[in-house]
Amino acid sequence: MAVGLAAIPSVQAQPVGIQFEGSVSGRCDFSNISGGSLGLSADGLTLDSQLGSAGTANLTCNQFTRLQVEAPVQLSSNPLNITSSSAQALIEGRFLFIFPFSETVEATNTSTPALSQSPSWYLLGNNDITVNMSVTNNTLMPAGTYVFRVRLTAVAP
Repeated sequence: MAVGLAAIPSVQAQPVGIQFEGSVSGRCDFSNISGGSLGLSADGLTLDSQLGSAGTANLTCNQFTRLQVEAPVQLSSNPLNITSSSAQALIEGRFLFIFPFSETVEATNTSTPALSQSPSWYLLGNNDITVNMSVTNNTLMPAGTYVFRVRLTAVAP
């Protein structure tokens, strides 16, 4: 018995587009954080990273941001009568990933915290930060080990 197949007309469907959507939250990450060291000034009153070594960090952001720097805070228990303290963060990056720029942000014990003044889009991308700090005591610095922290914060505008 022979079975015949009738011609089936071809069907053409209209093309469709399948849409995909997602959101990316803004974020900044600090990495490659390295502490510095403090050296004692010749007069024995000041501990300063420029007499030792600077601390460093890298800040990578996918959004506009500014850098906030706070004055040094003593973490060690050795008592000091600090008359002045300051922290300076040198930001070096590439505006629009191409054009080099730099800015120094300084916070002192009388003006903390300090915020970077460059337009917030300058910090979009990858930025190297070099941090220096100093503290001055009102008398000779007593013998001991001293630990300080300089806080850096990425702040969305």
